[in-house]
Order: sequence, then structure tokens, then C-alpha cells
Amino acid sequence: MSPQKATAAMSGRGFASAASACGRFGPFEQTRTRFRAAGAPASRVDVVAYFVDSIGLTCVVVDALTGPRSRWTESD
Repeated sequence: MSPQKATAAMSGRGFASAASACGRFGPFEQTRTRFRAAGAPASRVDVVAYFVDSIGLTCVVVDALTGPRSRWTESD
């Protein structure tokens, strides 16, 4: 998954984002995208996703208290 697709998916669930470069992973540039609930303070981070240029999404870190949650139904 690309940073653009992740941003679009999270935006659809009500999350704002901010991306930044965070160094290199071997010969590849690594990007970090931080997501927070729309309307939450800018200092709050609910999800952090890491991407490597030619690989795509490599890691996701979710805050257990403020991050997105799945809603399960009995049919799941």
C-alpha cells in the first residue's frame, strides 16, 4: 500500500494525516505518516504508518486507547 492510498483510506474513516521523511532503509527512502482523529489536538497521534519507497507499507503502530477500532458483529 502506498502512502497516498493509506491517507485516502484513513481520511475516509475520519482521520487527518501528516507525512514526513524519516531517513533511509538501506538504499531506500523511508516515510512516516502520522494520523489523528479529525478535530483532535495536532499533538495527538492515533496511528503511525511507515513506508519504504519501493516496498510500500512496512509497519503500522496503533494507539490502543485512541486509535481506530473495528466493530464486530456476530456474523463475523
